Formats: sequence, C-alpha cells, structure tokens
Amino acid sequence: MDRHRFRNILSIVLFSCDLVLTKEVIYKTLGSKVKLVCPIGTTRDIIWTGPPEYKIYAVGTDVSSHVSTLLEIKETAPDKKSVLFIHRFTKDTSGEFRCSDGVNEREFNLVIKRDPSDLAIVNATGGKIITVEGREHNLECMVTSGQPGGNITLSTDGAVVAINRPSLVSYRLIPQRSDNGKLFQCEAFNSEGNSILESSVHLEVFYIPKISFSPNQTLTVKEDEEARLICINDGNDPDANTVWKRHPTNTIITQNDKLNFKSINRIDAGLYTCRVDTKTGVYEDHAKIVVQCKCSNSRYAIFSERKKMVCIPSGVPDRYMFKDWEHTTEYNDHIRFLPITKEGNNAILTFPQNVTRKDQLRDRGIYICRASNNISSTDGIFVMQKYNLNWNGSPYFVSSTENTQYGVYLKTARIKIKFVSVPEYTSYDVYKNGTKFAEYTPTVHRNIRLTDNIYGKNISVKGSSISFQLQIDTIDDFSSYNVFVKNAIGYSNRTIKLVSASAPCMPTILQISAKQTQIFVLWIPGFDGGFLQWFIIEYKEIGDLYWKNQTTRSSNSIVIGGLQPATKYLIRMFSRNMIDDSNRTDFFFIQTDKYAIVETSLSVQSVVILSLVIIIALLVAGMGLYIRRLKERYRERMEPAINVQTPEGTFGESAHYTEIIEIDNLQPTSQENNTSIMSMINRDINLVSAEHTSTSSDNDSDSSEYLDDGYEKPYTTLVVTDQVKDDHVYLTTTKTSDYENAIPFQNVASGHACEIVIEDYISDKTNTHDDQENWNLNYDVNDFYETNDSVPQIYIYPQIDKAEYINLSLNQ
Repeated sequence: MDRHRFRNILSIVLFSCDLVLTKEVIYKTLGSKVKLVCPIGTTRDIIWTGPPEYKIYAVGTDVSSHVSTLLEIKETAPDKKSVLFIHRFTKDTSGEFRCSDGVNEREFNLVIKRDPSDLAIVNATGGKIITVEGREHNLECMVTSGQPGGNITLSTDGAVVAINRPSLVSYRLIPQRSDNGKLFQCEAFNSEGNSILESSVHLEVFYIPKISFSPNQTLTVKEDEEARLICINDGNDPDANTVWKRHPTNTIITQNDKLNFKSINRIDAGLYTCRVDTKTGVYEDHAKIVVQCKCSNSRYAIFSERKKMVCIPSGVPDRYMFKDWEHTTEYNDHIRFLPITKEGNNAILTFPQNVTRKDQLRDRGIYICRASNNISSTDGIFVMQKYNLNWNGSPYFVSSTENTQYGVYLKTARIKIKFVSVPEYTSYDVYKNGTKFAEYTPTVHRNIRLTDNIYGKNISVKGSSISFQLQIDTIDDFSSYNVFVKNAIGYSNRTIKLVSASAPCMPTILQISAKQTQIFVLWIPGFDGGFLQWFIIEYKEIGDLYWKNQTTRSSNSIVIGGLQPATKYLIRMFSRNMIDDSNRTDFFFIQTDKYAIVETSLSVQSVVILSLVIIIALLVAGMGLYIRRLKERYRERMEPAINVQTPEGTFGESAHYTEIIEIDNLQPTSQENNTSIMSMINRDINLVSAEHTSTSSDNDSDSSEYLDDGYEKPYTTLVVTDQVKDDHVYLTTTKTSDYENAIPFQNVASGHACEIVIEDYISDKTNTHDDQENWNLNYDVNDFYETNDSVPQIYIYPQIDKAEYINLSLNQ
C-alpha cells in the first residue's frame, strides 16, 4: 500500500480529512425533520459524522448508539445512495455533517432557521425624527438579521426609497417644509420575501425662520406718537425665543416679539435687531425706525391744513386743456368729479378743510388727471395720470356696519363691525353698558373688500371686519355693545344694539297674473326677523283638499308653472327664517286662460304644401284684381252714354261704387289696431332683449311659440287698496275683458304686527315697477322661466369710453 492511500485511510480512522469537495448549507426550523442525501455513489460503506466535533453517527447502515434514537440511515432505491434521516431537529444536532467513503466526502452545514428580529429606526424618539429644513439627514434602520438573511427597506408615500440586506438600510435626504410630518416606514423581510417586522416614524422638520416686520421694516412715525414694531418669524418652533437689541450697543431692550414705544422720541430713531433663537439655530435681521419732527411748516402735519394736488403736463405745444379731476377707489369704483383750478399750465385740486379725521379718510383714493394739447394720437386726445392719495387718520366705521344686529336666546350670536383704518388698527375693546366686556371669541379679517357710502355713492373700500361671537344666556345679553377700535392716530367707537331675532313678518302680495299654464306672483317682503328669509307660495285648485307649494329665495316674485288651462286656483303665501314662519296671507282667487298653446312642428312636405297654397292664393288675388280693373275700365267707357240719358242714375251708381271702394280700404278696428300695436311692441321688445340680455338661445326659441296665436291675452294688475296712494303704480292696463284673471286685494297686510308701507317700498324699489311692465309687455313673446327665480330683467349697458394714457407728472 503506497503512502498516499495509507494517509487517506488514517484520516478516516482519525475522523478528520482536509479534502472537502463541496459544502451545502441547509436551514431548518427546530423540531422539523431533516433529510441529508450523500451524493457519493460507491460500493464502500459511507461513514456519517456530525456535531459536535465530527463524531461518528453511522458506518454503513449501522447507527451509533448515542444517536440511535435521533436518526436512522437508509439507502435510495435506484442508486443505493446513503440517506441520513433526523427525526426531530434540535439545537444539539445543528452544525456541520460529513459523509465519506474514504476517498470522497461531502459536507453539510445544518443551520437553525429564524426570522429577523429587533427592528429599530436609529435616533427615533416617540415615533418622530427631528430634522432641520435644508440640512442633510441620514435616515437609518437596523435589524438583527435572520437565518438566512432577507431584505430590509425604507419607503414613504407608498414608494420604496432605499433597500439593502441583511441588517441595515439608510436613506440620505435634504428635508424641505413639504416633508414636515411625512411618514417613513422600515420593513424587514425573510428569505422568502415575506414582511416579518415593520416600524414607522414621522419626519418633523423644523423650519429655518424667515424674519419679517410689521408694519414695515422701516417704520416712519411722528415724534411723541405711539409706535409698535413687531418681529415676525415664519418658523414652526413653538419654543422659539425672540429678543430686540439696540444698535450699536447690542443691549437687549425687550424679550418678546413686540417693540413698543408709548411716546416715541427722536433719540429712539435708529437701527434695531430682532434675534430669534430656535431649535434650528439663531437668526436675526434689522429694522429701522425713522422719527419725524413735528415741524410747524409741514404740509401734512396738521389735518385741518389746506392741501393741494398739482397736475403738471408736458408736451409740444404746451397749451393744455384739462378735464375735471376724477376721484375713484382702489377698486376703480367712481366716487365723484372735482372741478379744476388752472394756474398757468398746471391743474390744481384744492382739498377743503376737514373737521373730522373721518372726513379726511373719505378723501383717500385714486385721483385721475386728464390733459390734452389737441394733438391727437391713434389712441385719443386726452392722456391721464393716476395718483394714490393715502392719508392717515383714526379708524372709521363704514356705512354697511349694522347698528342693530340680532341673536337668538340661549344660542350663539355674532356682533360684526366693519371699518377702515389707515394706518392699521392696533387694538380694540368692547364695552357692555359702560363696563368692559371680554366674554367673546373674536374673528378678524384684514384687507377685505367692504361696502361704504362715500359722497352719496355705494362703493368698495379696503378695510377690516371683526366678528365677536358671544353666548346669549340671559335676557340681559340683549343689550348695547360699544366697540372701540384704535390705531396709531386715534380711535373711533360704534354702539351696536343686539336685539332678539324673531319670525319674519308676513309678505304683502301686490299682483297675481295668469297665463294658460302659469301664474305670476309679485309681493313685497316683510321684515326678515334678523335672519335670511325665504318664501313659500301655496296654491291649489278649487275643490282640492291639499295645498301644493313652491319655495323661492327671490325677494319679490315667482312664476308657478305646470298648471291646467281654464282652471280656478287659490293662491296664498308666507315667509320663513331659521326662527319660525310668518303668518299666511289671505288666499286669492285666479283663473288660468282657457286657450292652451299647442306646439306644432311642420315637416318639409307641409312646408311645400303651405308654400303652394300661398302662391295659389296670391295668383287668385292677382286675377281678381285684374278682372276688377277690367270691369272698372268697362264702366268708365259706359259712363258717358249713361250720363247723357240718366244723370240721376249715374250719380247713384257712382256713389255705390265709391262706397264699395271705401269699404275695401277700411282701417282695422280699434281692437285690431290695439292688437297689432301690442304685437309690434312685443316684437320690438323681443329684439331689444335679444341684443342686451344674456338669455340662452333655448329660451329665445321657446318664446316663438307664443307669437301670433290669434288670441287676445289681457292681464290687469291687481292693486292693493287702502294702502297704495299712487294710482298709476303697478297698474299696467285698465282694459277689461271676458278673460280677466285678476282680483283687487282688500287690506292685504291689515291686522299684522309687521306693517309695511307699500308706497315707501315702491319708492325704494323702482326697478320692481319697471320689471313688471317689462313682464306684461313681453307676455306673448318671452315666456316665463319655469323656475322659482324672479322674472328675467333686461339690462342695457352703456358703452365705456376708451383712452390711451401716458404719464403725467403729479406733485403734491
């Protein structure tokens, strides 16, 4: 036996061998069955060794006694390969196994299979990770790897942003403000790809604050006045600390965001630093305070001083014409025209002395100067320049602030004030019966569009509104509340009376008119009780048991459609708000017209037949006229002979034929004339409506079915007796007819607590009269809209002049 073979046999005896062909790693869970197949094909006995330290488990099919209960040796049927069966896998049987026939060997590493564990996101506290806007951050997730190891991932917004194996994954990001609150999820997977562990964390991004100042970074204020400068940072650190320092000493003068001066002095002028200390770092910016000395010759120091605005044009030739100054709001609402005073080549506007600062603020706005030197350009003769006059003054309350406001007992009420303040208001206080009141929750809106009445015109101004929400727990809460609003110039106050809201007052019906399938109702709304009201119109056929109704938010009219022709109806109505219903009006009787309108649709064949009939009728008429003319000529030839024999007879025949001619040329009767005139008026109005309204083409086509239907449609307006003293108001016609559909009202609003003076209402609502006349005139042309809205109105907009504007120099 040579040396090499002897050494192999010795290695088998010593149960160790340095020659390893292959090693297979096998993962099994504890308690499972294990099957190890030795791939060596040989006729020699296979020796199995295993843990610990490669002890002999079996030789051939003989199993060692110390493991005989744990395993057994079998052979595969076809190729007689040795198979090691472990009945129950335990920790003691985990490790390295080896099979050998003395020449060849194969190793197996039997490893206990386990899932990943101990998943954790690094530096996460309370489910959050703190980061700073714009600073790079490394997000890490760690896990104790399983056997075999699987993937570990980081994802956000449903997308995987990082993946690694087997125990660590990281993701680098630069947080932005939009990342604040973003959720990141870490997941650990086993070797089969199943998610075993997961953990989530929210990204908390602290913003790098941007410092700004209110009202401005440069604050200009008059000496001895109150001043305030506010340092604002847009960071999100709730524990940020703000201090103000004075240059050049850097002395801390206040430890909050507000720098206040009760009576500023010229020595307070200078540079100030706002320093903000946050979790992201320390940031600062500078603001400047300019103190103006109250000089006696200042044009704008005293409000009662007369002020001028000078418009200085420039052009060749330098002979100018001026138009009146135009005063508008910043929303381009026209306020007034002001006369110019010409001094040389300049236009002067002198402002009158104002008694109150509110009057001063009424003169704020845009002033427009228009000038011309008669040199025409392609865009016009007059050029213009605008100047924004922005005077300061005490706050003032706009006209749309309601002095009486409403609430409901045991519910929440709101007192709302609207005001203009230049400069911006600084504080407000509420007093109830002379005592300061603070039991409210305020809601503030700044720089909003408000309605005000200036120089007799309702225009839009920029201002603020404050709503005070308070709970009405006792009757004493219905009281007067005096609201004071202050700014750097002064203060103003307004007393608001809070009264108990109620059900609305009963509306007053003015007119009811009917068509074939529709009824038009016009009324005067009563007091709304302090809340938004809507209207319910009830109607039914005479003899019906139940009332039908239609609801509308229109303030004064409705069209009820879908009715039966030639049917008598009862009409009544009431109003409703969030409190209750008003009383119902008396019911009124009206009958729809008995002639229904039938829609017809002509086919092409019908149109051809109709055209032929018309042509034949025209030919017959022409032939008749021709024959008649021949007869007249025949009579003319016969008249001389007849006149010679019987003059009397000639006179009689001539008179006879003259009478016939007069009859043939008779004008229409008065009734026919009225009908044709009305038809012409209707057509004219329809033309105007088509040009000046935005009615849809569908409505226009529907209206054609009411033209020339051959029936007279008289409608007489109902008049409220004992209340309306002006007889012509709402009386659109005095003509009577067999088809009269309306009845006069008798004491419509009598006996109700909410009395309405109709004459006053009509004087304030002149458009209502115009709308009703328009409705009656268009009755045959423009059909009602079958909705709950009011009757359509016709608006004709004047053309607006256009001009090209060039710069003018304006001095104040």
